[in-house]
Amino acid sequence: MGSITFIPTDGTIGPATGGKIVDGKYQIHASDGPVPGQHLVQIMGRRGTGKFKQEKLEGEIVNTEIIEEMVPKKYRGKSELKHKVQAGTNTLNFDLTTDD
Repeated sequence: MGSITFIPTDGTIGPATGGKIVDGKYQIHASDGPVPGQHLVQIMGRRGTGKFKQEKLEGEIVNTEIIEEMVPKKYRGKSELKHKVQAGTNTLNFDLTTDD
């Protein structure tokens, strides 16, 4: 499970927008997509670890799977990733590298 967000920067005016990432792919329809111009791109992705912890939920003890963030910090909240969105249809693929 994951998400991608485009946040206008550098004089680009418009709302932030984004979508869900499923199996490493995302699609944002043009009517919901980012406006043309420069954007900061934030990518989030989480996965289950196969490990569980016990938590108290509504008075009951339940086992919940421990979830981990799988996207390096440099692409998340303090993203270093920028991209210029062009007018019209865009195909934007991002090759993410791990933190060193």
